[in-house]
Amino acid sequence: MSETLPHSGSQVPRPAISRSAADALVEMAADRGHAVIALDLSHCANKSELLAATAQAFRFPDWFGHNWDALADSLADLSWLPAPGYLLIIERYTALASAAPEAWLTFIDILDETQAQLGDDGTPWRWHLVDSATP
Repeated sequence: MSETLPHSGSQVPRPAISRSAADALVEMAADRGHAVIALDLSHCANKSELLAATAQAFRFPDWFGHNWDALADSLADLSWLPAPGYLLIIERYTALASAAPEAWLTFIDILDETQAQLGDDGTPWRWHLVDSATP
């Protein structure tokens, strides 16, 4: 059974994809030269840990401010990680979503905003949740 994501915005909740679907997306993105970022949130229980894990996964510069505005700015300008497109795969997120729902929903809103903004600029930027229970 697929996990679904609670979402604070007006969009329909985003369903998680299977591990095999994620693997296929990663392969297609890599074939196109896109940057693939894997974000494992299994050790995150709050906003601070979420921001730190995201900064590490994206290899944010040292000046990253570890707040929501800095996250939005950094995701919208990945000049230190040049690529024709970006794919973010998020795994093991359910404990964080339960432990810190407000932080989780803010994070998801920022990802959605980044995807829309960069898409409008012509840069492929996608993110997906992986259902760890589905092969």
